[in-house]
Amino acid sequence: MPVCQGVIIAPRQLILILNYCLTAYCYRLAIKLNFTYVQLEELGLNIEIIDQEANDVVGQLTAGLRQFNVEHLGDEATQPLTIVARNTTGDIVGGVVGRTIYKNLLINLVWIDAHYRGQGLGQKLMQVAQTQAIKRGCLIAQLDTLDFQAPGFYQKLGFIIIGTVPKFPGSPERYFMMKHLSCNETNEG
Repeated sequence: MPVCQGVIIAPRQLILILNYCLTAYCYRLAIKLNFTYVQLEELGLNIEIIDQEANDVVGQLTAGLRQFNVEHLGDEATQPLTIVARNTTGDIVGGVVGRTIYKNLLINLVWIDAHYRGQGLGQKLMQVAQTQAIKRGCLIAQLDTLDFQAPGFYQKLGFIIIGTVPKFPGSPERYFMMKHLSCNETNEG
């Protein structure tokens, strides 16, 4: 058995001490790298809390989720869909950002410059995005929006509220919305 300053240490205790020292070292290193390090001894795992962009980590997680989805839904390529409007000088004045996957148009972001709001630009961009989604085989579109953003705008476009998260101090109400897409929309406009 190892001896440390006259104290006999059993192998199991030595392993625990080394594990503690390694954990302490990793924790100090984690502080320097701006993430939190937590060890789950019962699973032999460590948990990191990352407070900055981590594209490589997100990429690995996304790949894992995609593989899981393929096992349950079959292979499906996710494809980005971005529709933008530019003024005569080339500046972006509005757009719709999302992706299509599993016959869904997932809308992540819609923005119209304040100067162009109320003139039909948002409606036209959403119409183009939905038309492209239908051409890709999508049957529904879905998005979420906050109560001060544009729930009324989306309802005028045929979206319905399918869920909400009520507002609470420091956070507005959030609406989850969807719309069934139809082939008629490819002929509008």
